[in-house]
Amino acid sequence: MGIEKPQNYLILFQDQKTLRPTGGKIDKIGLITLSGGEAIDYSTVNSNQIDQKLKGNTNPPFVLQKYLNSQVWNFKDVNWDPDFPTSALKAEWFLDKSLGKSVDGVVAINEDYLKNIKTYEQEISARNFLGLTFDKKTNNNDESLYDEFSANFENLTYSKKMKVLKMVYEGLESKDVQVYFNQEKNREVFNMLGWDGSINKINCDEPCYSDLISLNESTLTGTTSKEVVRKAVLTVSFEEKLVKRNLIYFIENNGNEKYEAYLRVIIPGDAGVGKVKIFEGESVEEVSPELVGVRSFKEMGTRFSVLSNSTKTVIFSWESGMDVLLKDSVNYWLSWKKQSGVDSLRSEILFKKDNNVILEPNPSFSLTDKGYLGYNTDLSRDFFSRVFLKKP
Repeated sequence: MGIEKPQNYLILFQDQKTLRPTGGKIDKIGLITLSGGEAIDYSTVNSNQIDQKLKGNTNPPFVLQKYLNSQVWNFKDVNWDPDFPTSALKAEWFLDKSLGKSVDGVVAINEDYLKNIKTYEQEISARNFLGLTFDKKTNNNDESLYDEFSANFENLTYSKKMKVLKMVYEGLESKDVQVYFNQEKNREVFNMLGWDGSINKINCDEPCYSDLISLNESTLTGTTSKEVVRKAVLTVSFEEKLVKRNLIYFIENNGNEKYEAYLRVIIPGDAGVGKVKIFEGESVEEVSPELVGVRSFKEMGTRFSVLSNSTKTVIFSWESGMDVLLKDSVNYWLSWKKQSGVDSLRSEILFKKDNNVILEPNPSFSLTDKGYLGYNTDLSRDFFSRVFLKKP
């Protein structure tokens, strides 16, 4: 908040109608300077202005080249890495090379989250969250969400400040707001709280296996992502030295146009993957996923399309060696990283029952109608579960 010295931040306004790995397409940015807890300077810039001032061309990720025929990497797609700290650093690089500006951190804010502030505005005041204001004559214009970011937080009463802080907290928990700090101490705190949008596993002591999944969708063409209904079912089973996962992703397109997207699953780097199965009606297609090694993880992805008023099912499968299963007791930790920009994802997380293994979970799960033990969740935030496995 610039208490000790002024701090400059880059704000990425993400349009969720076109999904991108950290939330949505970036058509506009904000540049804000905070000093003594107040915003002393604020301006907005269109993404294409950044592209126009960037000297030279930057090669785009292969998916953008292959499926969108992009020859250069434009700023609107700078958030292509699902790990927000990585995308934030790339956004800082673009800002420096095009506008010659450096910042102390990056904040990503989803458009729907800003629109929800309009509801709060009637309760709080015309000037509220960091002084975000809405012109009564233009409050149906999305541009006003970005351009009217000014300072007047101090005028709020204590109770109204608490409402704003509650809203900020909920935004951080749901990943509608993601924050990256250049300063290491701040960065570590936000990472520990899960507010930096990072993709990382939780370390656990032996005997333990820490697992991770992150399902990530990027809109290519067609109808908006908001007209698509999704559901996911993850099944985990333990067999001898292996932990096997099967992920079923249901997509229903309620829009008037075909929906095309690129779907990828981030999994542990040591996992072996099978072919992706795509079901449509009575037909099934098997394709080899695009495989990319990213940091200590592996991405497997595939392009899919769904016709208007149609459904499609995509199934991913992968397995990993798990020698600790040979022990009499072991902990299995599962982290599912929610994608920013997808408000909620109806999900089932199922653990296959095995007579040779007793499962004791935290939080508790229940027996499903499929004969599995598991959870039902809307995945409105990151999900984490500990399962204690022991031999009978």
